[in-house]
Amino acid sequence: MTESVGSYIARKITDIHPCPVYSAGMTPFRAPVLVASAALLLTALTLTACNGGVNDIREGVKDGAEIGKRQGQIEVLGAAEIQLRAGVVLNGELSCEVTSTGGQSTPVTCTGTTDEGRAVSLKGTITSAAPIAESDWLRGDFVATVGGEEVFRTPCIGTC
Repeated sequence: MTESVGSYIARKITDIHPCPVYSAGMTPFRAPVLVASAALLLTALTLTACNGGVNDIREGVKDGAEIGKRQGQIEVLGAAEIQLRAGVVLNGELSCEVTSTGGQSTPVTCTGTTDEGRAVSLKGTITSAAPIAESDWLRGDFVATVGGEEVFRTPCIGTC
């Protein structure tokens, strides 16, 4: 006769913990199942208590994605805005540092050079950004300089 999976597990648990932990009416094979059920319940409660950590991770990922989106937008839109308004050609891309403050405002500092070797700077704070599907505007407070001279100050970059 072949042993069922349940009986096999119960027998193995009994081998590990042979104490008769059962009450009247329970067979020796039901006691290990009770112990196993209690262990599963304890595991479930532990995982539920750790659920706050999962929410923290989700918030961290969401914040990181928003910062990444804003960094990509400011690098592309900022470069286009500087070239258009200042009448210069950038030598490569803007390099931007975007700092998370945990709120809506995101400080940014971008640097680059023109094809003539003049320093380019774009500094400010992003207060809102277009959805990723559009990615065509950033609102906030921005100041751009080329060769140390201010070329524009604006509350919006892109198609505002």
